[in-house]
Amino acid sequence: ISDSCCLNFITRSHDPEERINQLRRRKIDLDIGFGLPRDANIYSELLFNIEFTIVCSNQHPRVGNKITQKQFFQERHFIWASSDHYSQLSTSVELMVAEKKRNAWLSSDSFLSMLAIVSSSDLLMFVPKFYLSLIASEFSVREVQADFLPKNKTPIYGYMHKTLVNDPTIRQLIEIMK
Repeated sequence: ISDSCCLNFITRSHDPEERINQLRRRKIDLDIGFGLPRDANIYSELLFNIEFTIVCSNQHPRVGNKITQKQFFQERHFIWASSDHYSQLSTSVELMVAEKKRNAWLSSDSFLSMLAIVSSSDLLMFVPKFYLSLIASEFSVREVQADFLPKNKTPIYGYMHKTLVNDPTIRQLIEIMK
């Protein structure tokens, strides 16, 4: 793929309307993320689904292998500053998210920085479950079982301007991500 394009990863806006406008104006070719409102000029394709889980430090003083919803509400949290990250969680988690935001101690949009801080503190953090095997070998964190989390998976889409639907480079990128 490196012979056919130049990849430029940018921090995208968390505002859905701004994301759509950037696609409409062709400022970006491919937007990867949570669902956007429908737009006649934008094509979307499901890339994969993710399930979220909770992690904490291996040495967390109060949290064991499992956590109850009540205990979850009592613990301090690190919020991934991606607003769309939480907006896509199931409505059954809305109360948790509201409580979590009130009990947040830190907020960041740097996932790696957050993991480094969580690994050496008593903060909790939501992460995509498929990251567990990758982060456990690099950070001193572990998964915490939480029966109150929904088991449904969150879809991640690739969005592009409709004129790019059959672009061979875009198609190749989408197939790699799938």
